[in-house]
Amino acid sequence: MAAGLTGAALIDGVDPAELHRAEIYPSVWDRPGELDWVAHFVPHVREYFTAAATNGDAVICWVS
Repeated sequence: MAAGLTGAALIDGVDPAELHRAEIYPSVWDRPGELDWVAHFVPHVREYFTAAATNGDAVICWVS
């Protein structure tokens, strides 16, 4: 994750209806405020990935 990425930049130009039509997991994009919910977590995710990189660790994400 880019160190300078903000929540606003992550969701800028994203169309929730397009995410819903494409069946992007989780299927909540037709609900108001879901993109803001995702953006809210960017600082926490950035901190987590930064800590992993600092410690020489890797992060593996799996969605099944």
